[in-house]
Amino acid sequence: LVDNTAPEYRGPLRALTPAGRQINVDYPISTKTGKLDDPRQMLQLLLDAHTLLGNPELFRFMQNGEVFHIVPSQVRNTSGVLMNVVPTLEVPITF
Repeated sequence: LVDNTAPEYRGPLRALTPAGRQINVDYPISTKTGKLDDPRQMLQLLLDAHTLLGNPELFRFMQNGEVFHIVPSQVRNTSGVLMNVVPTLEVPITF
């Protein structure tokens, strides 16, 4: 984790973000179009590589038309156990 807390902040909480790591994957490109045959396959390869690096969270992707969303699916608790999570913006809002 990287501490991104503003130096002038004196409170008890910290702004922590994951340390960046490079992920390398090989993915197929169409010989006809020069583009990805299936972007979903490449996204899944990236998510699998992220998991293999031992990161403390797991992600999944969702597709809406041509737009892909990467969302958390599980995180490790303080005991190291993976727990299912519901992303905040996926919670239904009623009025």
